[in-house]
Amino acid sequence: MSAESTVPSPAGRSRDLGSSPVSVLPPRDGTAGPRLPDRRPAPRRDFRPALLVADGTAALPGSLVLTGTPHQPLLTALLVAASLLLSPRPARRTSGALDDLPALCGRIAVVWLVLAALLAAYAPAHALSARILCAGFLLHAVTGCAGRGAVHRRHRAALLNRPRAALVVGPAATAQRVASALLRHPRCGLRP
Repeated sequence: MSAESTVPSPAGRSRDLGSSPVSVLPPRDGTAGPRLPDRRPAPRRDFRPALLVADGTAALPGSLVLTGTPHQPLLTALLVAASLLLSPRPARRTSGALDDLPALCGRIAVVWLVLAALLAAYAPAHALSARILCAGFLLHAVTGCAGRGAVHRRHRAALLNRPRAALVVGPAATAQRVASALLRHPRCGLRP
């Protein structure tokens, strides 16, 4: 099916509204009209909990550089908790892991700097060196990017495999452009 397979308005001639109505219909299966779906589509799974799990588990490899420091389990728990608390809010939608990269690295840097400041304040003899701080940040950032990339890849595959139906309303030329753009980019998860 392509966006160019348009059908004129059912009333025959269109009224002069400045544009003609256009509809992109699925091919008919021998019945008299377009067929309605048999059942309501299954709701899509929310991928934000998977992002939280990826953020929490990304802190674990970074905490490996803390071996030898006193209270390592407590520091690891603080690192994971701070990573989860500083995760992005669900209102902002991003299209991929590279879009998350600056904010992710900023959050990880804040987590590690706060952890280093707390450790230096409460146990000055065991303060983190710059080398340990940088190594922990790099391990945490690399595993965080890899985890978020895997979650985004899975989400894009789900959008590609099960697109949602979309109704495009507007002037005929604009509706055709929008419908053809949606058909050219199936990764957005919408089918006109």
